[in-house]
Amino acid sequence: KTPYECHDVYLGLKKPKKGKWSTAEDALLLQTFTKLSQEFPNDLSLTFWNKVATQMMVLRTGSQCMARYQETLDPTLKRGKWSEDEVELLLKLYQTHGKAWVKISEQIPGRTQRQCRARWIMTQK
Repeated sequence: KTPYECHDVYLGLKKPKKGKWSTAEDALLLQTFTKLSQEFPNDLSLTFWNKVATQMMVLRTGSQCMARYQETLDPTLKRGKWSEDEVELLLKLYQTHGKAWVKISEQIPGRTQRQCRARWIMTQK
């Protein structure tokens, strides 16, 4: 959060919205992300996501916007069944990095840290 967001929350002026995202919020997030990523290429820091949240004006935090985009809306995400090669790579990376899911997901294209963790858990059953 920006210092201003923290100040407003502290004073009770604005409270971040929690819970399910609406389709209108998803569309607004994609539109705002597209616009700002052109203005600030190669910057996907939390500061960037705070700018996205501020421009959206729907009381979502930068962290919420980042998580929603990275876990759900990113068009490069793979959904569905894992290939044998992906599972093999996941297990190999787990041997190297342990439970460092961010590092692991960075090396498996199209898979999020949450997907990697969930798939690893399934392989342990």
